[in-house]
Order: sequence, then C-alpha cells, then structure tokens
Amino acid sequence: MRFAFLFGVLANILYGSSYSVQKLALETWPPVLLSIARLTITMLFFAPFVSFKVMKGATRNDWIRIIVAALFGMALPYLVGSYGLQATDSVNGAVLGGLEPIATLLLSIAVLKERVGGLRIVGLWVGFLGAAWVVTGGDVDQMLGAGSLRGNMLMAAQAVFWAIYTIAAKPTLERITPMMYSFVTSVVALIAMLPLGFVEYRAIEPNVPALFEATPLISMVYLAVLVSFVAMILWNHAVKALPSSQVAVFLFLQPLVGTLAGWLLGEALLAATVMGGVLIALGVWLSDHEPDKRHSTVNSARAVAPVLRSRQ
Repeated sequence: MRFAFLFGVLANILYGSSYSVQKLALETWPPVLLSIARLTITMLFFAPFVSFKVMKGATRNDWIRIIVAALFGMALPYLVGSYGLQATDSVNGAVLGGLEPIATLLLSIAVLKERVGGLRIVGLWVGFLGAAWVVTGGDVDQMLGAGSLRGNMLMAAQAVFWAIYTIAAKPTLERITPMMYSFVTSVVALIAMLPLGFVEYRAIEPNVPALFEATPLISMVYLAVLVSFVAMILWNHAVKALPSSQVAVFLFLQPLVGTLAGWLLGEALLAATVMGGVLIALGVWLSDHEPDKRHSTVNSARAVAPVLRSRQ
C-alpha cells in the first residue's frame, strides 16, 4: 500500500511536468502527430515487457473497458488536450485538470459503487482549493481571464475524459497487470489516431524536418518516455492497489509541480504557491487517512465470529 501511495505521487509529479513540455512541443508539432509520435516511441519501451499470456485472463467485459478507456480515456483526451493547449496557457491546463479528480470521485461512486467517507471528500475539496490557489496566485479572476474560452473548455473536457481511463482500469486490473493494461490501451489509442495523423501529415509535409530539431524532438521524447510510459505504469499500479477515490486526490499534485518547475526555471515563487502546496499536501494526507471500511468490516466480522461460535 505504501508503494502504491508513492507510485501515485510520482506519477503525478511526472504528469505535472507534462503541461509545459507539451506546450513547448506544440510550437512545432501538430496535435495529432505529436500524440502518434509519443505513443510510437512508447511502444519501443513496452516491447521488452509485453506478455500476451497475461491477457488470457481478460473477460469480454475487460476488453470492452479496454477499448472504452483507449478511445475515450486516452486517444480523445490526448487530442482534446493538445488542441486546448494551443489556445490557452499551460497553467490553465494544470488548474482545469482539477476537474479530473472530481470527475473520478463521482464516477467511482456511480460506476464502481465505492463507499467514500467524509474525510476523503474533505481531502478532495481541500486539494482542489490548494491547486486553484497555486495556479492563480490567489487571483481567480486572473486565471479565468487567461487564454481563450475554447482552449479552457477543451482542457476542462480533457480532464473529464481522463477520469474515464482510471475508472475503466480499476476492475480490469484485477485480471490484467498494470504493464499490459498500459500497453494494450496505448496500442488501441495509437491505431485509432493513425487516420487523423495521415491527414495532418499531408497538410504539414513540407515542414516535417522542423519536427526533428533539438527542442521539439527532445520535448516529444520526454512526453513519450517519462509521461506516456513511466507515469502511466506507475499510475495504473496505484489504481490497482488503492480506491479510485483516493488516487483521485493525487492529481492535485500536478499544478503544484508545474508551478515549482517554473520556479526552478527562474520564475518567482509566490506566497500563494506555498500556501496552496500546504493545502494540497493536507488534502492528500486526509485522503490517505480515510478509514478503509472494507477492512474494518472484515476485521469486525473476524472478531465477532469466535463469540458467536462460543454461544452455539
């Protein structure tokens, strides 16, 4: 469980760094081709670990969830997010990503029938407040006025679509390893985007050499290796071991990481960032300390059983 907690934190540190890197890559790469290129590179890293024997345990419903996750929880948010970042600031993308844990919580209750206690709900809202505080510097009007409405709406939609991936993963990971779930969903998403990539390639064909200049190439490889490969596997390990409502709170680390990355690059570190970081840490702590009702129920049953037998 401790490793799962650590995996969730590390995954979102990497995801948090992706907004600024993706924004940089999109200055040269068109959205669809960027998504296809990063997933293609990711396949090379998956190759040594692929074992189709693992998939023999997958049920028909598992395959349905895999396809839904790949199309609506991966390919679609990749594309929607890329187009959104072209029209808005990367910090807006980070704070609007705060809709993902809220959507994940609601879907975990509605679809997975998870029982969510008050402490975890409080942790979720404390984390959201902290994330908004970090990104806006305490000035919500500034955030709402930055970027285009279209870009902000697309980034909000991306956050909701990503929640589908997590919710579809939870029951499927009972029979499939996180590595293979990550691989298969990536393959399906890549295949789904290829036709759009061909159209986009024809439109930018004369400028293709520019895609392989140092900055756009390094940015794309960073997204492929550290985000689409490493972060995804870590995230699916966390999703497998922890309740979806708990891993949702980890997502609030993303805007904090993005802001701290800017500080390391020379941007000012505001007092609001520090305060927001404290709130995010508090939200994650509250979520982690929510009592596990399933374990408490099992333990109670075990404790009562000997008493019942003694009375018989």
